[in-house]
Amino acid sequence: MARLKHVSTGVVVDVADEKVARLGIEWRLDDGTAEATPSEQPEIELPQGDPDESWSVPQLKALAAEEGLDIKGLRTKPQILAAFDAATETGSEPEQEAPAGDGAEA
Repeated sequence: MARLKHVSTGVVVDVADEKVARLGIEWRLDDGTAEATPSEQPEIELPQGDPDESWSVPQLKALAAEEGLDIKGLRTKPQILAAFDAATETGSEPEQEAPAGDGAEA
């Protein structure tokens, strides 16, 4: 197992060695000294309040990582926002695909 740290969010995860190569360049091996060295990428500043259309995708991804919301496979802002909405409504993690529908309320 390898311990990796996300350079912009600071999230630390344990990953099977054979899967390390699949992760993007934003993940670095965490040797325990990561706290002593500054991040290679600027920290993402999260806006106040609940996530909405004004948030950038990197901000939404950073908040999802911070809150432990699984959004893998979701790539667009509407998909990620739908995942936050679903998690808020159900109190659990949403499915991987954004809900379909016209959004009409009864």
